[in-house]
Amino acid sequence: MRISLLVEREPFAEILVKTLTSHWKCRYEIQCELSWLTNFQPKPSDGTILSGNSLLNFIVSSDVSTGSLENITREYSLGEGSYFFRLLRKTYVGLATSSLLRSLLSDFSIHSSVPIPRQDDSVILGGNRRLRILHPTNQSCEVILKNGFPDLYISNDVLVRQLVDLDCAPKLLSSGQQDGWYEEEYFSGTPLNRIISINEMEAGVSKVAQLLWDQLTLPTMVETPLSDYVQRLDSRFSALISKMSDQSLLEKVDALYGEIRTGLLAHAAEHEKIHEAWTHGDLQSGNVLTKDGVLKIIDWECARVRPASFDYFVLNLKTRQFREWGNNFNQHLKESSNSFFLGNMKSIGANSIVQNYAFLLEELLFSMEESFEVNFVSVSEGFINNLCQIKKSLCSMGD
Repeated sequence: MRISLLVEREPFAEILVKTLTSHWKCRYEIQCELSWLTNFQPKPSDGTILSGNSLLNFIVSSDVSTGSLENITREYSLGEGSYFFRLLRKTYVGLATSSLLRSLLSDFSIHSSVPIPRQDDSVILGGNRRLRILHPTNQSCEVILKNGFPDLYISNDVLVRQLVDLDCAPKLLSSGQQDGWYEEEYFSGTPLNRIISINEMEAGVSKVAQLLWDQLTLPTMVETPLSDYVQRLDSRFSALISKMSDQSLLEKVDALYGEIRTGLLAHAAEHEKIHEAWTHGDLQSGNVLTKDGVLKIIDWECARVRPASFDYFVLNLKTRQFREWGNNFNQHLKESSNSFFLGNMKSIGANSIVQNYAFLLEELLFSMEESFEVNFVSVSEGFINNLCQIKKSLCSMGD
């Protein structure tokens, strides 16, 4: 998530300062005072100034070379749009990442009382629940839990990559998960959602689905009593709904959860078990990097045990990309009783109806987790839209 969006959702400036100050003190034993400065505030003459670009989602010092921003340049220069728009975007990205104009085109700054760790090789990126600090020269990347966010967004990420050999994820180099960070290998790739060729992007989606199936889903898959699964789901739902303050919205969410839950349990007599496995949780094309035919899945912060088909629903229905993904779910039901992308689930005897209901429940809980963190200042429009898409998908199952 870009910094330009984060500042609207949460007190990002405060969170950023607290997160970096704590991390650098804990890991590098460096005491520094940080402050966020707008372009209208005078910059101190002492210390270190980092330039920030909220649209391109980076913060760097003047010591960082243009080459170290290669990932930023590649990601934001590509994408859809008219020829003129793509040319304009590419020109802006090139200027905004250049060492000469980077400071001039920044829209905020960070002042540090002392030089920051690895200053000439650090590209700080904003993120949903974590910050990333790329170290391109050192070929590594620090991932740091943002101040005030639950530990599981680091611990589950580390756990799943220690549990199985995930060649489709960046290699874990070191971990200080007790202190809310880890370091992984740096992979300089392009997100699949920035690939202009539809055929190339779809080929990448198919390949990553198979990689995940072979390396994560199959090795960690178990059959769980459906009643046990629903009981765990109820506990998660209760904890999440207790964070909601809007009574009208709370009632709508509670009713929708109850309706899907009833549909799932209606099949409990004939299908007593459900296939579960470790999942990525946010398997969208933007979280898949590609370079020279190699694919790496990043951002494992939402990893947890879920129904084994969950990632494949998210990836193929494009639930993180298209507002009207409920139409894709309807098409999925029409393709066949087991659908075009759940062939692997069919091969191990998983019931498609149970998996369909379970996906809608999990997607509802995922949306709640994305919308009701203690740091968030308001309910996003995306949450309301996702409720509509889940409801639309549920209605499709009754048609």
